Amino acid sequence: SKFRLCVYYLCRQHRHPLSELNGWILRECISKCGQTEGLTIYNYFYPSYIRAFNNVKDVDADGKNDYITKSKFRLCVSYLCIFAAMADCFFVIEGGNQDVGQDDRRMTLEEWQAFFPRLRDGIDSYGFAAFKKLKTDSTSEAEEIFLEMDSDSGGIVLLSEWCDYLKKAEIDAQTP
Repeated sequence: SKFRLCVYYLCRQHRHPLSELNGWILRECISKCGQTEGLTIYNYFYPSYIRAFNNVKDVDADGKNDYITKSKFRLCVSYLCIFAAMADCFFVIEGGNQDVGQDDRRMTLEEWQAFFPRLRDGIDSYGFAAFKKLKTDSTSEAEEIFLEMDSDSGGIVLLSEWCDYLKKAEIDAQTP
């Protein structure tokens, strides 16, 4: 398959910069979904590619390497899936899924509180450890979690803060 050829090509190389990874993802999106839909999907999830790339390169010795090594490529593919799920959940909460790429990509407390029951009830939790122990219907629990996610106290949660919060919860839960 074309996917296997791309993986084979990328694995043969010793180092992969973010631009090469992005190009591979774009080619795969277009080949699987067509030009228009492939580009839409690529752009929708683009922020997650950067987060996955940066998290994988941080696994290397000093974290200052601007490349994904051959030995980290499989981890990179896993991180692409994980961070894409984090981004999708975030975009669903803040409304970005209704008009792809047109929302502000900032989660407000009101958006969080409106979606909170769906996470609590496991309807749209995406299986993240951070949402497995939600019990109450209280707005105080929702607000407490929002304030914890809002690491810069700016009154909104950005995708980077959201991903950091979920990543920490997965690490704390020792998710394999």
